[in-house]
Amino acid sequence: MKLEEAMSYWRSGEERGASPTSEAELLERVKRDARAFDAHIQRRDRSETIVAAILFVIFAAMLPFASWLTRVGVLLVLAGCVSTFWRLRRARLRHAAASDATLADVLRTEHARIVDQIHLLDAVLWWYIAPFAAGALLVFAGTTRSLIATLIYGVVVVVFSIAVHRLNRSAVRKRLVPRRDRLAGLLTALEV
Repeated sequence: MKLEEAMSYWRSGEERGASPTSEAELLERVKRDARAFDAHIQRRDRSETIVAAILFVIFAAMLPFASWLTRVGVLLVLAGCVSTFWRLRRARLRHAAASDATLADVLRTEHARIVDQIHLLDAVLWWYIAPFAAGALLVFAGTTRSLIATLIYGVVVVVFSIAVHRLNRSAVRKRLVPRRDRLAGLLTALEV
């Protein structure tokens, strides 16, 4: 009965294709869905890591020749680069399902991975946006020495930061929360 409820739950949320008719087929569909999600996360993480590495090299080169204010900004940007790499990698690799895992085990693992991604993006303001925004503003202030230009640049940085934060919140709301809820529903249907 539990498996039938889980397959019924899957059918209710499925938009295309034939519905699974067995536990093995449902397991394969969940794994396929997980692989597609993982590929998306890997592409995002790869592009973010490349940008962080480029920024690290550029800003690290500025460090020896910079004023104290610029150095503080550079150090914040460098910390943001390291934090970006570490947090994205940790969230992506933290959970792994065994190849012979049961349907319930795969669902639990995928649910935990989604929850980690939600937590990651919920905290994006502190580990991603703040170090880069504050660092960029301090570097600009340390190199221009113009209060008016720094204030204008500060407004641009704040507006850009708000936009990045909203994009991340939107991704959580539109993509991750529905996915988490669907996996939780499948788990509930399977375990009830």
